[in-house]
Amino acid sequence: MMSQLKYSPVTHLFVALNCLVFLLMYVVSGGLVEDARLLIQFGALYPPLIQWDLGQSYRLFSAMFVHIGFMLFFTNTLTIYFLGQQIERLYGSVRFFWIYLLTGLMGNLFCLVFSPD
Repeated sequence: MMSQLKYSPVTHLFVALNCLVFLLMYVVSGGLVEDARLLIQFGALYPPLIQWDLGQSYRLFSAMFVHIGFMLFFTNTLTIYFLGQQIERLYGSVRFFWIYLLTGLMGNLFCLVFSPD
């Protein structure tokens, strides 16, 4: 088991980030992680705030770790855990790191461009 942890450190980093953000959201909200204001507070993708002049373009990255509700958090984190290890073994840790971040960024950019005002 320990060698597997060393073999996929980036996967474990992303799983840990998901867990940390969800735990913080849960504690701050008292368990109401579906609240829109809480999601925005924690960096969810919210098009009106992602204007380059408002300086909140960080949301294109932070939204990768914000989940609305336990089921979305659980399924996404479980998927990252299992698929991430396979992808990280296949491409290596550095490449997997960039694959994860760039695909998350591109997904959020597409949502930003194609979401209604």
